Amino acid sequence: MGILAITPEEVQYELRGILDMNDAGVSEWVMTQIEKAERRLFAQCPQTKTLIEREDTATADMAKDIIIEAVARVARTKADEVGIKSESEDGYSYTVDPLTRSGNIWFPDKDLALLGCGAAGDVFIPRSASLARGTIWAGGI
Repeated sequence: MGILAITPEEVQYELRGILDMNDAGVSEWVMTQIEKAERRLFAQCPQTKTLIEREDTATADMAKDIIIEAVARVARTKADEVGIKSESEDGYSYTVDPLTRSGNIWFPDKDLALLGCGAAGDVFIPRSASLARGTIWAGGI
């Protein structure tokens, strides 16, 4: 079990009971996915693990929610019900979102941003330097 101590039952609750947790194989598969998601989240957002180890409960709760949702995305038993990107009516057609239906553990940018990671979480603070006329730049900021 990882440092967040997420259980398969918590994923089951997120999925509103669609998994058979009495089946040891299902429970073991869900636990493996939880562990994989935790490793992947901490690899993508190392400061999250540091904050959790420093007992930041708000970060721990947010990371736990994000991992449970990521595992729930791959654990859905009725994949046909998720992953529709667009639909049209006349001459019915639809487009499937391959990322949502992929079966891979992934985290949306908005979730990573909640933890201060990812593209939306990276904050760039521009700095400027002024040089006198004839001065050569020789250094970093």
